[in-house]
Amino acid sequence: MELLNELWKRAKRDKKRIVLPEANDPRVLKATDILLHSKLVDVTLVGNPDKVNALARQHQCDISRAQIEDPQAAGKLASFAEFIYMKRKNKGLTLEAAKKIILEHPLFYGGMLLQKGEAHGMVGGSLHPTADTIRAALWTVGMAPDSKLLSSFTIMLLHKKEFGENGTLFYADCGVVPAPAAEELAQIAIDTAASFRRLMNQEPKIALLSFSTQGSAKHPSVDRVIEATRIVREKKPDLF
Repeated sequence: MELLNELWKRAKRDKKRIVLPEANDPRVLKATDILLHSKLVDVTLVGNPDKVNALARQHQCDISRAQIEDPQAAGKLASFAEFIYMKRKNKGLTLEAAKKIILEHPLFYGGMLLQKGEAHGMVGGSLHPTADTIRAALWTVGMAPDSKLLSSFTIMLLHKKEFGENGTLFYADCGVVPAPAAEELAQIAIDTAASFRRLMNQEPKIALLSFSTQGSAKHPSVDRVIEATRIVREKKPDLF
């Protein structure tokens, strides 16, 4: 739990505004209550204020200090829809369809708040599948300029502190790229190492895993890992 405690302290020292777009989920409202009373972040919820506040009262959540943005009434529909339309019109998206997306899908509205600099981060996925959550982020915030691959990682906090960095391991990719090629595996390793460095304030060391131990088995998937390792050694030798 050392990592969580450290992230908690860092967040309080550098307070940010976080969008929680799925405000019709009681769990999100409870999280809002905890976050605001802990003075950890400022929170923006997306939804109709009357409905959100009624749901909060029903579940005994104090969200009185949260900002609630109603896509129907906030006056941002035109600019948000225009942004998505310009980004996706070559894919066949119309302006009217973009407006409908902004009004009906809170993840896209939340993502546009980030895109316009009105928030620092967004947490979603409690009511929407991973694919929808990723799509909203890609259509609004987009990829980093030097990134060509979207991947995920899971933070594993172990009781045995001799593993990883004091028991903390970053495990990737277990959620987005189902069968990565060697070049993609290498990029996932490099990107995850960068995420580790940002979150842990420590220099990462990586390992690329397969079911073969020191050449005990021959298989195309093993060959991909071997080739990915070679690529990472060439690009980022300091990671081993």
